[in-house]
Amino acid sequence: MKLAIIGCGNMGLGHARRLETLGHSVAAACDAFPGARDEFKAKYPKTQVFEDHRALLEKSKPDAVWICLPTFLHKQTVLDCAAAKVHAMIEKPMALTEADCREMDSAMRAAKAKLMIAFCRRFDTYWGKLREVLVERRALGKPVVWRHIASGRPPRDWFLQKDKGGGPFMDGCVHNWDFCLWTFGAAKSVKASLLTLSEHDALDTGVADVIFESGDRTTLNWCWGLPTGARGANDQDILGRSGVLRFSLPDGHKPKGFNAETMGGFHISRGKDQVEVFTFEKNDMYVEEDRHFLECIAQDKEPVCGGAAGIAATALAERVFRASAAPGI
Repeated sequence: MKLAIIGCGNMGLGHARRLETLGHSVAAACDAFPGARDEFKAKYPKTQVFEDHRALLEKSKPDAVWICLPTFLHKQTVLDCAAAKVHAMIEKPMALTEADCREMDSAMRAAKAKLMIAFCRRFDTYWGKLREVLVERRALGKPVVWRHIASGRPPRDWFLQKDKGGGPFMDGCVHNWDFCLWTFGAAKSVKASLLTLSEHDALDTGVADVIFESGDRTTLNWCWGLPTGARGANDQDILGRSGVLRFSLPDGHKPKGFNAETMGGFHISRGKDQVEVFTFEKNDMYVEEDRHFLECIAQDKEPVCGGAAGIAATALAERVFRASAAPGI
């Protein structure tokens, strides 16, 4: 299978490294920036490097590509892949609007090409264990309330531009949106209050509160509008009738034989010094994500996070924006 990477930045280099781990080489790569192309070529000298993805598709003729570009470039790149009948793994979010996501999904389906969105948490043993605890074991009871506060600033300014990255409630929270939709089902109601703190035009700060059909709820208080280098609070927990889940493993409650290098864990505090511990073996979620995409192509099966998942996550982000514009809907 001939593989290519479109976008030679950190994510592109990361996927190239994981594909190598899986026994695959990258035949071609492209990036608009000479520095990124040079760095990729230095690490993978046998890879054919292009400046434009259309030239890559035409001349290299890959079977599958990994699209690791800023969000505003996703749509046209996927449409070009569909025209070339090339399978595509695309970094999240799928696109900035639900309408664009649907157009991309339709084009790839018409081309009979696989489309997968890089919702890496679906392949992480950490998040898999959390989902097992919440859904299969119902260790907190029902419903649960997942609270998440995060603050800082993204590494590139395009993340904070409305028509390029969409800000944290589109780009940063998209993993939360996907995980909640996958775990709790469809969103029933959305409330939000968002504003802009940075010098850019995306809504970069605020609170979003989503209740799902299951009755479960998430409240996100995020800010990407701080000055570079400034750090605010970052924490999360999940509340339930039978306790609170904390994303940590207290020293006094680590099980015998626990190896922090290969294992992770979290705990539920049930009150009166009652603590329940959950552990898991760590894995590289990106390796498993890439392995799944390759298997889907080889076995002609649909990815677990295909176009429908990308559409749903972007649609929920758009609902958050609409709710902020019209509070209480």
